[in-house]
Amino acid sequence: MLFKNFICILLSAFFSTGCSLVLEKFAGHPSPYWPFSILYFLVLSFIMNLFYAYKSASPDFTQLLLGGIVIKLLLSLVVILVFSVRKPIFFNFSLHFISHYVLFTIFEIRYLLPLIRKNTPNEK
Repeated sequence: MLFKNFICILLSAFFSTGCSLVLEKFAGHPSPYWPFSILYFLVLSFIMNLFYAYKSASPDFTQLLLGGIVIKLLLSLVVILVFSVRKPIFFNFSLHFISHYVLFTIFEIRYLLPLIRKNTPNEK
């Protein structure tokens, strides 16, 4: 399961990099800070997915999962708030950051689906 964690994080980093390169070169929204955004999500996703894998057998896994998603959202809003002070680069950075957030969330859900299914009781 840990290997699948690494694969999901690396795939999301790969697609996020591609998305940022498209935004930089073809859409005309350059931001020198988009690599920091990917690094932020790499570290955050790695820590959260390790925590989820460690606590997957817990009966409170659903609450932990929901709490983790809320914490990720709040931390991301704080990062956006910090960059909103710098007006000239805010719009371009926010486009990159939000696209990274969406891509990392999609791959995080892809990783978490088997854990959720394994944790739910079978009802017949």
